[in-house]
Amino acid sequence: MRNMKSVLGLAAAISLALAAVALAADAKFRADGTIQRVSGTMVLVRTSAQDIEISRDAKTKITGELRGARR
Repeated sequence: MRNMKSVLGLAAAISLALAAVALAADAKFRADGTIQRVSGTMVLVRTSAQDIEISRDAKTKITGELRGARR
């Protein structure tokens, strides 16, 4: 009986972890800064604190216009 509770507890913990990862994947993200590079697979944004590389795929939604930094 104790072994069965352990298995069920482990299964519940794994399913909660997977659900959290799935929800985090659809989260909205906003990066304010200067766009350094734009390609079909990623956008590199330089903020005051760090450079942020955002990967792009078919589900990536971008509102507004993406323009690279003028040099």
